[in-house]
Amino acid sequence: MGVHDEAVHREFQRSYIIAGLVACAVIVIVDASADSVVLIPLLVVPPLVAAGGTRRGTVIVAFVAAVSAVWLGWPDDIAGTPRHWVAIISTVLGGALAVWVASARLAREKQLADSLPVLRRADRLKAVLATSRMGEWSWDRAAGTIQWDANVAMLFGLEAVEFTGSYDDWLQRVDERDREMVQNALFAGVESRQPYRFDHRCPWPDGTVHWIEGIGEVIVDADGEVIGAFGLAIDVDERHRQMAERNRLFELERRQFERAEYLAKINDVLANSVDADEIVQRVTQSVVPEMAEWCSVVVSIDKHRDRPSITVAHRDPEKLAFAEQIQRDFPYDPDARFGAARVIRTGERELITDIDPAGFARMPGGDVLDKIGLRNVVTLPLIGALGTLGALQLVRCEGQPAFQPGELELLDEVAGRVGAALNSAVLFERQARGRAALDTLQQVSGRIAAAATSGKIVHAVFRVRVRRSRCGRRSPLHAQ
Repeated sequence: MGVHDEAVHREFQRSYIIAGLVACAVIVIVDASADSVVLIPLLVVPPLVAAGGTRRGTVIVAFVAAVSAVWLGWPDDIAGTPRHWVAIISTVLGGALAVWVASARLAREKQLADSLPVLRRADRLKAVLATSRMGEWSWDRAAGTIQWDANVAMLFGLEAVEFTGSYDDWLQRVDERDREMVQNALFAGVESRQPYRFDHRCPWPDGTVHWIEGIGEVIVDADGEVIGAFGLAIDVDERHRQMAERNRLFELERRQFERAEYLAKINDVLANSVDADEIVQRVTQSVVPEMAEWCSVVVSIDKHRDRPSITVAHRDPEKLAFAEQIQRDFPYDPDARFGAARVIRTGERELITDIDPAGFARMPGGDVLDKIGLRNVVTLPLIGALGTLGALQLVRCEGQPAFQPGELELLDEVAGRVGAALNSAVLFERQARGRAALDTLQQVSGRIAAAATSGKIVHAVFRVRVRRSRCGRRSPLHAQ
């Protein structure tokens, strides 16, 4: 018995007992007015009251009361008198009335028991739907109408009266990015006569976007034709927030792994050489095509201001030849307002994104840039202990994504490591040149000291100069 049933039972018992006590009081008053006390009702009514209104208990007590009414006429000294018969009749009628009341109560409780579970189930269903942020809907295919409850309207950010009930109105409430998917899922369910489900976004009137899961089952008539569908709409915002957070963490972990892997490869490139040309060549080749379509390194340290060392990398050899032709046609300008020259002058990173090809027509060499398909460029300074040594430039062309913040952080670190490696290589080359110059000076001094005439001195210096020039051509350290 539920809480509600127990409350009803207690209320009925209370009313039944009160009625019985009132009956006892009436009998006592009637008997007292007749200058005689009849024991029959006083001994019968209280047990009827104690029966509590249950049919079985009332029937038993009423039967005992009828028997007792006959027998108690002698102790009451009214046996055989009209008063005895009145007491017997009143007791029997009272018992019958009590039985009728108990039977009516039982019938009423049975009816209540039959109806309350249904009501409670409906109430519980509504409460569960509201608490779980779910709503019911139905679709009439012939009429082209959709009916939904207030919970569904709430999930769409609306009041129930704001929905017209048409199929088109509902479809317009679905985010345009998901409409085709939703329609395909609905049509597939109709065609297959199978339940269907899908998640879709829903823009609210306040501009926020929420996620709703639609669960539906088609309704078919006797001929097997689909006449509509019904189902639930469920708030799945939290689910998609968790999915987005998991994807974000997974993507972050993936980027960290790729970053560590890429930096390890760069370290391998930089760790095995102290030659600046080899370092630049291997770095540009390691960047392409993973990070960009084009990569170039401009080294300006220890170079003539107008003639730095420029190394370009691309997967296509024909495009590399094209890049060399561009360098011949458009020599390096150390005073350029953008690009590697500006970055070398300022020591600051330069990022140019979403380049409009229409602007190439107003630029010198714009047709060349248009042919390349230039769209996104990032240029980073190569900085070491000696200062700004040069610049690292990466170019992404048409069809490639723009540089993301995580990629720029990685490139900053790559540029820092390349700058440190170049700094070491430049110092090594300076030491080598210093040693070579000192060696030459020592040889010249020795020959001058051994020469007896001015002609021999000039001849000795010339021989040392020619020998050092030949050695320089054979050594990569003197290639520049």
